[in-house]
Amino acid sequence: EDLHGQPLNLDDYFATPEPLGLKMAQWADIRPGDAALEPSAGHGAIARWIREDAQRTAIEPSGELRSRLALVFGGDQTKINDGRFEDVGMRDENTLDLRGRHPDAASLDHVAVAPEERPVIVG
Repeated sequence: EDLHGQPLNLDDYFATPEPLGLKMAQWADIRPGDAALEPSAGHGAIARWIREDAQRTAIEPSGELRSRLALVFGGDQTKINDGRFEDVGMRDENTLDLRGRHPDAASLDHVAVAPEERPVIVG
């Protein structure tokens, strides 16, 4: 269901093949300590491959998909947000450097850059 308790329509859910998710995570060149964001995590086809020593955040509004995501995406530095990427506030402590992104992601012009860090958006 969505954030308002309404049944979620997964007709527009297009899962990334997991081998492609692995390549995307490799191409993103995530390093230990990087802040990595998967803005449309689905069941975790990309997020599962983000290295565990990064500060990992995934966003997924579907409760059904979040539960599947949680099975493959966990750890001490991992957060799963139940909102929509477009609605998640980007505060100073959550600024990200855009290096990689899912081809169907919305425009990310509003994402701020933190020059002292190397965070990454993967999905």
